[in-house]
Formats: sequence, C-alpha cells, structure tokens
Amino acid sequence: MKSFPFLMTRHGTAVLAAGLAALFAVGAAVAQESFPSRQIRLIVPQEAGGATDVQARMFSTEWAKGLGGQPVIIDNRSGAGGAIGADAVAKSKPDGYTVCVCSTSQLVLLPLTEKDYPFVPLRDLQPVTPLYVADGTIAVRPDLPANTLREFVALAKASPGKYTYGSTGTGGIIHLTGVLIGDMTGIDIVHVPYKGEQPAANDLITGRIDMLPLSALLAERMFKAGKLKVLAVRGTVRNPLLPNVPTMAEAGFPGTETPNHGGLLVAAGSPMPAVEKLYTTAAAVLNQPEIKERFIQGDQRAFPLTPAAYATFLKQETDKWSRVVKSLPSLKE
Repeated sequence: MKSFPFLMTRHGTAVLAAGLAALFAVGAAVAQESFPSRQIRLIVPQEAGGATDVQARMFSTEWAKGLGGQPVIIDNRSGAGGAIGADAVAKSKPDGYTVCVCSTSQLVLLPLTEKDYPFVPLRDLQPVTPLYVADGTIAVRPDLPANTLREFVALAKASPGKYTYGSTGTGGIIHLTGVLIGDMTGIDIVHVPYKGEQPAANDLITGRIDMLPLSALLAERMFKAGKLKVLAVRGTVRNPLLPNVPTMAEAGFPGTETPNHGGLLVAAGSPMPAVEKLYTTAAAVLNQPEIKERFIQGDQRAFPLTPAAYATFLKQETDKWSRVVKSLPSLKE
C-alpha cells in the first residue's frame, strides 16, 4: 500500500487539521445559506380567522419571500388556550422548520397558572423574534369622576372595595393586569369576569363596572363616540391609535405595563444558523413601513428583537407575572 509520510509529521498533521476545519466551515456556511430547503410550518395556536391568525397569514406571505421563496404553511392548532399548538412546536424536531406564533398566554401565563402544563417554555423553546405587541389600554366609565390614572387610583384608595374592573376571564392577562395594578398602587378593586371583551365593554359604558383593561382598537372606537374615558396605554410607548393617551409610566405608574405579545419560536436545540436566518428575514419584513401599518390597523405593533433580546424579554415577563400569580394562590390549585 502506498504510504503518505507527510501525514505522520507534526507539520503535516497541522495542515490536515486546518484543511478539515476549513472544509467543515465551508459546509456550515453552505448549510446556513441553503436553509430553508423546504417548506416552513407555522403553527398558530388559534382557530382560523382570529386576530393572530389573520396577522400571521399576512406576515407569512412576505416572510416566505425572504426565505428563498420556500412556502410558509399555516397550521392552526387551537385548544387548551393555545397550549396544544405551542406544545406541538416544543416537541417538534429541532431543525428550524416548525415555528409557532406563541403569545403571552402560552409562553408565560398558562405555564404559571396551570399545574400540568405540558412543557417549560424557557427550556423547551428557542426564541426567534417577537412578532407583535398589543399594548391595550386602561379605560373607565364615562361618568367616573377621574380623568387621569392618578385620579382613579386616588378614588379607589379613598374607598377600598368600592370600585370594580372587568376582565375576559379569571387567570387571563386582563384579570392579572388588574391584580398587578392593585399590587403596585395599593388599591383594592373588585374583579368581575366576563366571557369576552365586548360584554365587558358593554357593562363599562353603561356603568355596571368602573374600569376595564381594554384593547386599543375597541377603546379608540368607543372613546371617539364619547362612550368611555381612556386613562393610559398599557405598553411602553404611546399607541398610534391613541397618540394623546399617556403610557403607564407617563401616567405616573412605571412597572405596571402589561402589553400582550406574540412571537416566533422553534424547538430548543434548533441550529443557530437556522434561527438567525428565521430572525433576519422576519425582522426585514417587520421593518417594512406597509407591514408596520397593517399591524397597527390590527391593533398591534410590529416588535422585532434579536433571539437573545427576545429570550431576555421572555425571562423578564415570566419573572413579573410570577410575582403576580404568587399573590393569587388559588390560580395554581
């Protein structure tokens, strides 16, 4: 057999190692450039036609163009508050080809309030980027003698247990918003759960309840009709639909922000080149002016962050809501 003595020398070994390293680097670069080589499945943990589904379909059409024209197929997996769809992504093959549009509910609130939640978001999912944030508002009945959030808090402090607030159900973000505001401001307001936002809004404008954390879109319509007062926006920046309404911080209560968000995530362990490709193409779409406007018209703001920044954001949200849930032990029974 022909021998290759240079392979046995220190110099020859170094040359061989360098060559193999270069080969692997080229292979990795090629793999990154070739992702995706087939369709992406985008799981939406909501029924078809819902707000998140509509925005996801609008976004995915543009996103596919940045992914080399590979199709992005919407897979609606509703049920259990969206946990079924989110769990399908957490347990999918970690290759970047199965992505979810998961919200505050599936990523933060349900894991904290449901004892048998099927996965651990911060462990089992790899964040890609937030897709949107829905700021929401703090609205009060039109005849309430308060025109600012400070004035409402003062009223509630003067009469503990007198004032009420509505929500779309116990344990949801609207209910817990009231709990957080109560904890942060020291007021005692009574929770009244409803089966949906519209019934709660109807009781607000007729004076059956006093306060309601309301979506910006519905709040804007009712505010323009003179049916309610909007005291604050629950996000960190002013909402374009209500540009004259202050944020919670501007209203004097920093730390009480409770926006709802939704983002793109894949199974933990997915290759980082694939994650980066998903992120960079998604961010490019979300930064398009026309896409930003379409999100605004859907009561949301485009909200791109890097994978690392999104992971930090989710950790902060989990820590914040964990403190709130601990003040309501009945939620975890």
